Amino acid sequence: MIQTLKELYDVLTSRQRLELLRLQFLVILMAFAEVSGVASIGPFLSLASNPDQLDGNNPFSFLFSFIGLSNSDDFIFYAGLLVLFILCVATLISTFTVRYLLHYAQRLGANFSSSLYEHYMSQPWLFHAGGNSSKLMNNITTECSRVTQGIIYPVMIMNAKIALASCIIILLIVMNPMITLSGFFIFAII
Repeated sequence: MIQTLKELYDVLTSRQRLELLRLQFLVILMAFAEVSGVASIGPFLSLASNPDQLDGNNPFSFLFSFIGLSNSDDFIFYAGLLVLFILCVATLISTFTVRYLLHYAQRLGANFSSSLYEHYMSQPWLFHAGGNSSKLMNNITTECSRVTQGIIYPVMIMNAKIALASCIIILLIVMNPMITLSGFFIFAII
């Protein structure tokens, strides 16, 4: 599989490789956006269930006094709007990234088909006389699409999911390393 991916990467033009690097940046941005969206829900629910946290010595009380709101309900309302905004932005980034991944894979498939067609058309007459034209057409249409839908796009989505899982694991380790590592070892044993 790795050899196949290397061969596909070698076929890409320098422009397609540069676009692939840009896509990797978008995938990482999507992972951070989704993790920040998920991570913002917990503190908000904690604050909404216990508004007394605004009176203690914690980040909520510091932020509450810094903003200068007099009513804790207003602070909770604005915090909820902020969480909703973060979730909406994360969803928009994810939608844009997945759409861009699909378009990139489709463009690669179209470029492969076009390049293969040009290659076949530049062959001498004996190549076409001795060959099967339906097999050539099948390679141009079906096989290029199969490479796009069966290899390129799934690998890109898998890469996006690996980035997302890595960000979630890092967040869990930062929040509570003992429980995260214990859970990891339990799942590894299972």
